[in-house]
Amino acid sequence: MVLYQDILSQVFECTLNDSRVDLLERIFTLHSCILVNRTWCTSGYQILWREPFTLLSKLRCVQGRHTSLTSTYLKCLPEDVKFQFIESRAGGLISLNSPAFDYSKALKKFSYVDFQHSIFHWINTHISSDISNLIFDQEFVSGILIKHLMQHTKLKHLCFIQVSSECAFEEFLPHMNYTDITRLPGAVNFFESLTSLASLKILSTSLLNGIAGICHSIDTLCIDCDETNDEGWATLINAQSNLINLKITARNTNHPLIRRALRNKVNTLISLSLVPIYTSMDTFLNCIQLRELEIEETSEYATNTGLFQFFHSTFPKLESLSVKILSVSYLFHYLTTFIRNHCGSLRVLKVTCVQGYLQVKREYLDSYSAIIVGSCTNLLEYTGPLSITKIPLLFRQCNRLFRVNLLSNEFLSISICEELEQIGDLLPRNLAQIKIPSEFKFTTDALRRFLQSCEKRSVRDLEFDVSRYSSELQIILDRYKMKGVLNKKWAKKTW
Repeated sequence: MVLYQDILSQVFECTLNDSRVDLLERIFTLHSCILVNRTWCTSGYQILWREPFTLLSKLRCVQGRHTSLTSTYLKCLPEDVKFQFIESRAGGLISLNSPAFDYSKALKKFSYVDFQHSIFHWINTHISSDISNLIFDQEFVSGILIKHLMQHTKLKHLCFIQVSSECAFEEFLPHMNYTDITRLPGAVNFFESLTSLASLKILSTSLLNGIAGICHSIDTLCIDCDETNDEGWATLINAQSNLINLKITARNTNHPLIRRALRNKVNTLISLSLVPIYTSMDTFLNCIQLRELEIEETSEYATNTGLFQFFHSTFPKLESLSVKILSVSYLFHYLTTFIRNHCGSLRVLKVTCVQGYLQVKREYLDSYSAIIVGSCTNLLEYTGPLSITKIPLLFRQCNRLFRVNLLSNEFLSISICEELEQIGDLLPRNLAQIKIPSEFKFTTDALRRFLQSCEKRSVRDLEFDVSRYSSELQIILDRYKMKGVLNKKWAKKTW
Protein backbone atom coordinates (compact mmCIF):
# COMPACT_ATOMS: atom_id res chain seq x y z
CA MET A 1 0.00 0.00 0.00
CA VAL A 2 1.42 3.35 -1.08
CA LEU A 3 0.76 6.14 1.40
CA TYR A 4 0.06 9.60 0.11
CA GLN A 5 2.85 12.14 0.53
CA ASP A 6 1.06 14.23 3.17
CA ILE A 7 0.22 11.17 5.30
CA LEU A 8 3.82 9.99 5.06
CA SER A 9 5.00 13.41 6.17
CA GLN A 10 2.71 13.31 9.21
CA VAL A 11 3.98 9.84 10.16
CA PHE A 12 7.59 10.99 9.85
CA GLU A 13 6.84 14.14 11.87
CA CYS A 14 5.42 12.01 14.69
CA THR A 15 8.43 9.69 14.53
CA LEU A 16 10.90 12.55 14.96
CA ASN A 17 8.89 14.38 17.63
CA ASP A 18 7.99 11.41 19.86
CA SER A 19 9.56 12.56 23.14
CA ARG A 20 9.01 9.14 24.73
CA VAL A 21 11.84 7.78 22.56
CA ASP A 22 15.52 8.73 22.80
CA LEU A 23 16.37 11.40 20.21
CA LEU A 24 19.21 9.44 18.63
CA GLU A 25 16.90 6.44 18.21
CA ARG A 26 14.28 8.67 16.57
CA ILE A 27 16.86 9.97 14.10
CA PHE A 28 18.01 6.44 13.25
CA THR A 29 14.40 5.32 12.77
CA LEU A 30 13.62 8.17 10.39
CA HIS A 31 16.86 7.53 8.52
CA SER A 32 15.82 3.88 8.08
CA CYS A 33 12.46 5.01 6.69
CA ILE A 34 14.23 7.19 4.14
CA LEU A 35 16.06 4.14 2.80
CA VAL A 36 12.83 2.22 1.99
CA ASN A 37 12.15 3.75 -1.44
CA ARG A 38 12.30 7.04 -3.30
CA THR A 39 8.79 8.14 -2.25
CA TRP A 40 9.62 7.66 1.42
CA CYS A 41 13.01 9.26 0.87
CA THR A 42 11.54 12.37 -0.79
CA SER A 43 9.19 12.97 2.16
CA GLY A 44 11.51 11.88 4.95
CA TYR A 45 14.72 13.68 4.06
CA GLN A 46 12.98 17.08 4.12
CA ILE A 47 11.96 16.49 7.74
CA LEU A 48 15.32 15.05 8.81
CA TRP A 49 17.25 17.87 7.15
CA ARG A 50 14.93 20.67 8.24
CA GLU A 51 17.00 21.44 11.38
CA PRO A 52 20.11 19.21 11.42
CA PHE A 53 22.27 21.66 13.39
CA THR A 54 19.63 21.99 16.10
CA LEU A 55 19.19 18.22 16.34
CA LEU A 56 22.95 17.75 16.76
CA SER A 57 23.04 20.34 19.55
CA LYS A 58 20.64 18.17 21.58
CA LEU A 59 22.93 15.14 21.38
CA ARG A 60 26.19 14.48 23.17
CA CYS A 61 28.94 16.18 21.19
CA VAL A 62 30.56 13.57 18.93
CA GLN A 63 33.09 15.01 16.50
CA GLY A 64 32.24 12.54 13.74
CA ARG A 65 28.60 13.64 13.56
CA HIS A 66 29.52 17.29 13.06
CA THR A 67 32.22 16.41 10.55
CA SER A 68 29.80 14.29 8.51
CA LEU A 69 27.16 17.04 8.49
CA THR A 70 29.60 19.63 7.14
CA SER A 71 30.91 17.17 4.54
CA THR A 72 27.37 16.59 3.27
CA TYR A 73 26.69 20.31 2.84
CA LEU A 74 30.04 20.76 1.07
CA LYS A 75 29.02 18.07 -1.44
CA CYS A 76 25.92 20.15 -2.25
CA LEU A 77 28.01 23.09 -3.49
CA PRO A 78 27.98 23.82 -7.24
CA GLU A 79 31.06 22.74 -9.19
CA ASP A 80 32.49 26.23 -9.67
CA VAL A 81 32.45 26.79 -5.91
CA LYS A 82 34.01 23.40 -5.25
CA PHE A 83 36.97 24.45 -7.38
CA GLN A 84 37.66 27.19 -4.83
CA PHE A 85 38.35 24.39 -2.38
CA ILE A 86 40.62 22.61 -4.85
CA GLU A 87 42.74 25.74 -5.00
CA SER A 88 42.86 25.99 -1.20
CA ARG A 89 44.46 23.86 1.51
CA ALA A 90 41.23 21.81 1.61
CA GLY A 91 41.70 20.70 -1.99
CA GLY A 92 41.43 16.95 -1.63
CA LEU A 93 38.76 16.97 1.03
CA ILE A 94 35.67 17.73 -1.01
CA SER A 95 33.96 15.41 -3.47
CA LEU A 96 33.06 16.66 -6.94
CA ASN A 97 30.10 14.27 -6.95
CA SER A 98 26.84 15.80 -5.75
CA PRO A 99 24.23 13.96 -3.63
CA ALA A 100 20.77 13.03 -4.95
CA PHE A 101 19.21 15.99 -3.12
CA ASP A 102 20.42 19.49 -2.34
CA TYR A 103 19.95 19.26 1.42
CA SER A 104 20.38 23.00 1.87
CA LYS A 105 16.93 23.54 0.28
CA ALA A 106 15.29 21.58 3.12
CA LEU A 107 16.84 23.75 5.86
CA LYS A 108 14.20 25.74 7.78
CA LYS A 109 15.70 26.15 11.26
CA PHE A 110 19.24 27.50 11.38
CA SER A 111 21.39 27.62 14.49
CA TYR A 112 24.31 29.87 13.62
CA VAL A 113 26.57 28.79 16.48
CA ASP A 114 25.93 25.09 15.84
CA PHE A 115 26.65 25.69 12.15
CA GLN A 116 30.07 27.07 13.13
CA HIS A 117 30.42 24.22 15.64
CA SER A 118 30.13 21.60 12.89
CA ILE A 119 32.60 23.41 10.64
CA PHE A 120 35.05 23.63 13.54
CA HIS A 121 35.08 19.85 13.94
CA TRP A 122 35.37 19.29 10.18
CA ILE A 123 38.45 21.54 10.01
CA ASN A 124 39.90 20.05 13.18
CA THR A 125 39.58 16.58 11.65
CA HIS A 126 40.69 17.22 8.06
CA ILE A 127 42.90 20.30 7.98
CA SER A 128 44.43 21.70 11.16
CA SER A 129 43.96 21.98 14.90
CA ASP A 130 46.38 24.91 15.21
CA ILE A 131 44.42 27.93 16.48
CA SER A 132 45.87 30.45 13.98
CA ASN A 133 45.07 28.18 11.03
CA LEU A 134 41.67 27.29 12.52
CA ILE A 135 40.57 30.91 12.52
CA PHE A 136 41.49 31.40 8.85
CA ASP A 137 40.03 28.08 7.69
CA GLN A 138 36.86 28.57 9.75
CA GLU A 139 36.16 31.89 8.07
CA PHE A 140 36.92 30.47 4.63
CA VAL A 141 34.69 27.38 4.90
CA SER A 142 31.83 29.07 6.74
CA GLY A 143 31.88 31.99 4.29
CA ILE A 144 31.41 29.69 1.30
CA LEU A 145 28.75 27.56 2.96
CA ILE A 146 26.70 30.45 4.31
CA LYS A 147 26.63 32.11 0.88
CA HIS A 148 25.40 28.85 -0.65
CA LEU A 149 22.71 28.45 2.01
CA MET A 150 21.52 32.01 1.48
CA GLN A 151 20.95 31.40 -2.21
CA HIS A 152 19.02 28.14 -1.75
CA THR A 153 17.26 28.42 1.61
CA LYS A 154 14.28 30.32 2.97
CA LEU A 155 14.56 30.19 6.75
CA LYS A 156 11.62 30.00 9.14
CA HIS A 157 13.59 29.88 12.41
CA LEU A 158 16.93 31.42 13.38
CA CYS A 159 18.69 30.90 16.70
CA PHE A 160 21.93 31.85 18.40
CA ILE A 161 22.57 29.52 21.33
CA GLN A 162 25.32 28.53 23.75
CA VAL A 163 27.34 25.36 23.20
CA SER A 164 28.10 22.59 25.65
CA SER A 165 30.93 23.37 28.07
CA GLU A 166 32.22 19.84 27.47
CA CYS A 167 33.17 20.60 23.87
CA ALA A 168 36.50 21.98 22.62
CA PHE A 169 34.57 24.38 20.39
CA GLU A 170 33.78 26.51 23.46
CA GLU A 171 37.47 27.39 23.76
CA PHE A 172 37.49 28.49 20.12
CA LEU A 173 34.37 30.70 20.40
CA PRO A 174 36.18 33.82 21.71
CA HIS A 175 38.37 33.76 18.56
CA MET A 176 35.41 33.50 16.17
CA ASN A 177 34.26 36.55 14.27
CA TYR A 178 30.49 37.04 14.13
CA THR A 179 29.92 38.24 10.59
CA ASP A 180 26.89 40.44 10.00
CA ILE A 181 25.27 37.84 7.77
CA THR A 182 22.45 40.21 6.82
CA ARG A 183 24.92 42.08 4.57
CA LEU A 184 25.89 39.04 2.50
CA PRO A 185 24.50 38.38 -1.02
CA GLY A 186 21.24 36.45 -0.80
CA ALA A 187 20.42 37.67 2.72
CA VAL A 188 16.97 38.90 1.69
CA ASN A 189 16.05 35.48 0.28
CA PHE A 190 17.49 33.81 3.38
CA PHE A 191 15.73 35.93 6.02
CA GLU A 192 12.57 37.42 4.51
CA SER A 193 10.31 34.49 5.53
CA LEU A 194 11.67 34.32 9.09
CA THR A 195 8.97 33.80 11.74
CA SER A 196 11.08 32.91 14.80
CA LEU A 197 14.26 34.33 16.34
CA ALA A 198 15.86 33.02 19.53
CA SER A 199 19.03 34.36 21.08
CA LEU A 200 20.90 33.10 24.12
CA LYS A 201 23.92 35.14 23.11
CA ILE A 202 24.50 38.88 22.93
CA LEU A 203 23.94 39.95 19.31
CA SER A 204 25.36 43.13 17.83
CA THR A 205 23.12 46.10 17.15
CA SER A 206 24.17 46.08 13.47
CA LEU A 207 23.06 42.45 13.08
CA LEU A 208 19.72 43.13 14.80
CA ASN A 209 19.18 46.23 12.67
CA GLY A 210 19.98 44.19 9.57
CA ILE A 211 17.41 41.53 10.47
CA ALA A 212 14.87 44.27 11.26
CA GLY A 213 15.38 45.75 7.80
CA ILE A 214 14.55 42.44 6.11
CA CYS A 215 12.13 40.63 8.43
CA HIS A 216 8.71 41.97 9.34
CA SER A 217 6.82 38.74 10.08
CA ILE A 218 8.66 37.43 13.14
CA ASP A 219 5.95 36.28 15.55
CA THR A 220 8.16 34.41 18.04
CA LEU A 221 11.03 36.10 19.90
CA CYS A 222 13.41 34.92 22.60
CA ILE A 223 15.38 37.91 23.83
CA ASP A 224 18.75 38.06 25.57
CA CYS A 225 20.36 41.47 25.60
CA ASP A 226 22.59 43.88 27.50
CA GLU A 227 23.20 47.62 27.47
CA THR A 228 25.18 47.35 24.20
CA ASN A 229 22.30 46.25 21.99
CA ASP A 230 19.05 47.51 23.50
CA GLU A 231 18.64 49.86 20.53
CA GLY A 232 18.96 46.92 18.12
CA TRP A 233 16.32 44.85 19.93
CA ALA A 234 13.97 47.83 20.08
CA THR A 235 14.37 48.37 16.34
CA LEU A 236 13.73 44.69 15.63
CA ILE A 237 10.62 44.57 17.83
CA ASN A 238 9.19 47.73 16.25
CA ALA A 239 9.69 46.29 12.76
CA GLN A 240 7.45 43.26 13.36
CA SER A 241 3.79 43.34 12.40
CA ASN A 242 2.34 40.69 14.70
CA LEU A 243 4.25 39.51 17.79
CA ILE A 244 2.60 36.35 19.19
CA ASN A 245 5.15 34.53 21.40
CA LEU A 246 7.68 36.34 23.57
CA LYS A 247 10.30 34.94 25.95
CA ILE A 248 12.64 37.20 27.89
CA THR A 249 15.53 35.64 29.80
CA ALA A 250 17.86 38.60 30.28
CA ARG A 251 18.29 41.06 33.12
CA ASN A 252 18.76 44.13 30.94
CA THR A 253 15.52 44.08 28.95
CA ASN A 254 14.09 46.74 31.27
CA HIS A 255 15.65 49.49 29.15
CA PRO A 256 13.16 52.27 28.24
CA LEU A 257 13.68 51.71 24.49
CA ILE A 258 12.74 48.03 24.75
CA ARG A 259 9.81 48.64 27.11
CA ARG A 260 8.43 51.28 24.75
CA ALA A 261 8.76 48.94 21.75
CA LEU A 262 7.10 46.07 23.63
CA ARG A 263 4.17 48.22 24.77
CA ASN A 264 3.35 48.85 21.11
CA LYS A 265 3.26 45.10 20.36
CA VAL A 266 1.89 43.27 23.42
CA ASN A 267 -1.75 43.58 22.38
CA THR A 268 -1.21 40.67 19.96
CA LEU A 269 0.76 38.45 22.38
CA ILE A 270 -0.66 34.97 22.98
CA SER A 271 2.28 33.52 24.93
CA LEU A 272 4.54 35.39 27.37
CA SER A 273 7.51 33.96 29.28
CA LEU A 274 9.50 36.04 31.78
CA VAL A 275 12.13 33.75 33.29
CA PRO A 276 12.91 35.42 35.61
CA ILE A 277 10.89 38.64 35.93
CA TYR A 278 13.21 41.55 35.21
CA THR A 279 11.11 43.63 32.82
CA SER A 280 8.66 46.02 34.49
CA MET A 281 5.27 44.33 34.55
CA ASP A 282 3.40 47.48 33.59
CA THR A 283 4.82 46.81 30.12
CA PHE A 284 2.40 43.91 29.74
CA LEU A 285 -0.86 45.29 31.12
CA ASN A 286 -2.40 45.43 27.63
CA CYS A 287 -1.91 41.74 26.70
CA ILE A 288 -5.59 41.33 25.82
CA GLN A 289 -5.01 38.14 23.76
CA LEU A 290 -2.79 36.40 26.32
CA ARG A 291 -3.42 32.64 26.68
CA GLU A 292 -0.15 31.34 28.15
CA LEU A 293 1.90 32.99 30.90
CA GLU A 294 5.17 31.72 32.41
CA ILE A 295 6.96 33.72 35.09
CA GLU A 296 9.79 33.15 37.55
CA GLU A 297 10.07 35.11 40.76
CA THR A 298 13.18 37.12 41.53
CA SER A 299 14.25 38.73 44.80
CA GLU A 300 14.45 42.12 43.05
CA TYR A 301 10.69 42.62 43.27
CA ALA A 302 10.87 46.05 44.91
CA THR A 303 12.15 47.67 41.71
CA ASN A 304 9.55 46.05 39.44
CA THR A 305 6.99 48.72 38.71
CA GLY A 306 3.49 47.56 37.84
CA LEU A 307 3.80 44.21 39.61
CA PHE A 308 0.88 44.84 41.96
CA GLN A 309 -1.29 46.18 39.14
CA PHE A 310 -0.45 43.25 36.85
CA PHE A 311 -1.43 40.62 39.43
CA HIS A 312 -4.71 42.40 40.06
CA SER A 313 -5.50 42.54 36.33
CA THR A 314 -7.62 40.15 34.30
CA PHE A 315 -6.67 38.57 30.98
CA PRO A 316 -9.92 36.98 29.80
CA LYS A 317 -8.34 34.41 27.46
CA LEU A 318 -5.65 33.10 29.84
CA GLU A 319 -5.65 29.28 29.83
CA SER A 320 -2.19 28.29 31.04
CA LEU A 321 -0.28 29.73 34.00
CA SER A 322 3.17 28.52 35.08
CA VAL A 323 4.83 30.21 38.06
CA LYS A 324 8.19 29.46 39.68
CA ILE A 325 8.38 31.06 43.11
CA LEU A 326 11.14 31.49 45.67
CA SER A 327 11.02 29.18 48.68
CA VAL A 328 10.20 32.22 50.81
CA SER A 329 7.90 33.97 48.38
CA TYR A 330 6.49 37.49 48.38
CA LEU A 331 4.64 36.67 45.15
CA PHE A 332 2.48 33.82 46.44
CA HIS A 333 -0.01 36.12 48.17
CA TYR A 334 -0.52 38.08 44.91
CA LEU A 335 -0.80 34.81 43.02
CA THR A 336 -3.96 33.83 44.88
CA THR A 337 -5.67 37.01 43.71
CA PHE A 338 -4.45 36.49 40.14
CA ILE A 339 -5.78 32.91 40.05
CA ARG A 340 -9.12 34.05 41.46
CA ASN A 341 -9.40 36.52 38.56
CA HIS A 342 -8.82 33.73 36.02
CA CYS A 343 -10.40 30.68 37.66
CA GLY A 344 -12.99 30.28 34.91
CA SER A 345 -10.54 30.28 31.99
CA LEU A 346 -7.56 28.40 33.46
CA ARG A 347 -6.95 24.91 32.07
CA VAL A 348 -3.32 24.40 33.14
CA LEU A 349 -1.85 25.64 36.43
CA LYS A 350 1.73 24.97 37.56
CA VAL A 351 3.18 26.48 40.74
CA THR A 352 6.70 25.23 41.51
CA CYS A 353 9.72 26.36 43.52
CA VAL A 354 12.87 27.84 42.00
CA GLN A 355 15.06 26.20 44.63
CA GLY A 356 14.58 23.95 47.65
CA TYR A 357 11.24 23.51 49.39
CA LEU A 358 8.21 25.72 49.35
CA GLN A 359 7.76 27.57 52.63
CA VAL A 360 4.39 29.23 52.14
CA LYS A 361 2.63 30.59 55.22
CA ARG A 362 -0.17 28.29 56.33
CA GLU A 363 -2.87 30.97 56.04
CA TYR A 364 -1.71 31.85 52.51
CA LEU A 365 -1.71 28.20 51.47
CA ASP A 366 -5.20 27.66 52.90
CA SER A 367 -6.70 30.61 51.02
CA TYR A 368 -4.88 29.58 47.84
CA SER A 369 -6.14 25.98 48.16
CA ALA A 370 -9.70 27.18 48.73
CA ILE A 371 -9.59 29.11 45.46
CA ILE A 372 -8.21 26.11 43.54
CA VAL A 373 -10.80 23.59 44.70
CA GLY A 374 -13.67 26.05 44.88
CA SER A 375 -13.35 27.97 41.64
CA CYS A 376 -10.85 26.39 39.20
CA THR A 377 -13.26 23.65 38.15
CA ASN A 378 -12.11 23.65 34.50
CA LEU A 379 -8.53 22.59 35.26
CA LEU A 380 -7.08 19.83 33.09
CA GLU A 381 -3.61 19.85 34.63
CA TYR A 382 -2.43 20.92 38.07
CA THR A 383 1.08 21.05 39.53
CA GLY A 384 1.66 22.68 42.89
CA PRO A 385 1.10 22.66 46.64
CA LEU A 386 -2.26 22.10 48.31
CA SER A 387 -3.49 21.95 51.88
CA ILE A 388 -3.67 18.26 52.80
CA THR A 389 -7.34 18.43 53.75
CA LYS A 390 -8.17 19.95 50.34
CA ILE A 391 -6.63 17.14 48.27
CA PRO A 392 -9.84 15.03 48.02
CA LEU A 393 -11.80 18.17 47.11
CA LEU A 394 -9.42 18.83 44.22
CA PHE A 395 -10.44 15.55 42.59
CA ARG A 396 -14.12 15.99 43.43
CA GLN A 397 -14.51 19.56 42.21
CA CYS A 398 -12.07 19.50 39.27
CA ASN A 399 -13.54 16.47 37.56
CA ARG A 400 -11.88 17.16 34.20
CA LEU A 401 -8.34 16.72 35.52
CA PHE A 402 -5.97 14.80 33.27
CA ARG A 403 -2.69 15.20 35.17
CA VAL A 404 -1.93 16.05 38.83
CA ASN A 405 1.51 16.63 40.37
CA LEU A 406 1.24 17.49 44.07
CA LEU A 407 4.09 19.32 45.77
CA SER A 408 4.81 19.44 49.48
CA ASN A 409 4.84 22.57 51.60
CA GLU A 410 6.45 20.69 54.48
CA PHE A 411 10.02 19.72 55.34
CA LEU A 412 8.88 16.73 57.37
CA SER A 413 6.85 13.69 56.37
CA ILE A 414 3.10 13.96 56.67
CA SER A 415 0.49 11.20 56.49
CA ILE A 416 -2.14 11.28 53.72
CA CYS A 417 -3.67 7.84 54.44
CA GLU A 418 -7.21 9.16 54.87
CA GLU A 419 -6.95 11.50 51.90
CA LEU A 420 -5.54 8.78 49.62
CA GLU A 421 -8.42 6.42 50.40
CA GLN A 422 -10.92 9.18 49.61
CA ILE A 423 -9.22 10.00 46.31
CA GLY A 424 -9.83 6.48 45.03
CA ASP A 425 -13.59 7.09 44.99
CA LEU A 426 -13.25 10.52 43.39
CA LEU A 427 -10.83 10.05 40.50
CA PRO A 428 -11.93 11.89 37.34
CA ARG A 429 -12.63 9.54 34.43
CA ASN A 430 -9.93 11.07 32.24
CA LEU A 431 -7.17 11.18 34.86
CA ALA A 432 -3.95 9.77 33.42
CA GLN A 433 -1.27 10.71 35.96
CA ILE A 434 -0.82 11.37 39.68
CA LYS A 435 2.54 12.30 41.18
CA ILE A 436 2.94 12.27 44.95
CA PRO A 437 5.98 13.79 46.72
CA SER A 438 8.17 11.73 49.00
CA GLU A 439 7.09 13.81 52.02
CA PHE A 440 3.54 12.39 51.71
CA LYS A 441 3.42 9.02 53.50
CA PHE A 442 0.74 6.35 53.51
CA THR A 443 0.33 2.76 54.68
CA THR A 444 -0.05 -0.42 52.65
CA ASP A 445 -3.73 -0.60 53.68
CA ALA A 446 -4.39 2.94 52.44
CA LEU A 447 -2.67 2.21 49.14
CA ARG A 448 -4.57 -1.07 48.71
CA ARG A 449 -7.95 0.59 49.32
CA PHE A 450 -7.05 3.40 46.93
CA LEU A 451 -6.18 0.95 44.15
CA GLN A 452 -9.24 -1.20 44.83
CA SER A 453 -11.40 1.88 44.33
CA CYS A 454 -9.52 2.66 41.13
CA GLU A 455 -10.23 -0.85 39.87
CA LYS A 456 -13.94 -0.57 40.70
CA ARG A 457 -14.12 2.71 38.79
CA SER A 458 -12.53 1.00 35.77
CA VAL A 459 -9.43 3.16 35.92
CA ARG A 460 -6.94 1.88 33.34
CA ASP A 461 -3.26 2.57 32.76
CA LEU A 462 -2.94 5.24 35.47
CA GLU A 463 0.52 6.76 35.87
CA PHE A 464 0.98 6.65 39.65
CA ASP A 465 4.40 8.11 40.37
CA VAL A 466 5.61 7.54 43.94
CA SER A 467 9.08 7.49 45.47
CA ARG A 468 11.10 6.35 48.49
CA TYR A 469 8.62 3.81 49.80
CA SER A 470 8.97 0.33 51.26
CA SER A 471 9.15 -2.96 49.39
CA GLU A 472 5.70 -3.84 50.82
CA LEU A 473 4.17 -0.89 49.00
CA GLN A 474 5.97 -1.84 45.81
CA ILE A 475 4.50 -5.36 45.92
CA ILE A 476 1.00 -3.84 45.90
CA LEU A 477 1.93 -1.50 43.05
CA ASP A 478 3.28 -4.41 41.02
CA ARG A 479 0.07 -6.37 41.58
CA TYR A 480 -2.06 -3.57 40.15
CA LYS A 481 0.33 -3.09 37.28
CA MET A 482 -0.38 -6.68 36.30
CA LYS A 483 -4.13 -5.97 36.48
CA GLY A 484 -3.73 -3.04 34.10
CA VAL A 485 -4.89 -0.44 36.63
CA LEU A 486 -1.43 1.14 36.77
CA ASN A 487 0.88 2.03 33.94
CA LYS A 488 3.96 -0.20 34.05
CA LYS A 489 6.33 2.66 33.33
CA TRP A 490 5.17 4.97 36.09
CA ALA A 491 4.10 2.81 39.03
CA LYS A 492 7.56 2.75 40.50
CA LYS A 493 9.75 3.46 43.46
CA THR A 494 13.12 5.13 43.90
CA TRP A 495 15.32 3.78 46.65
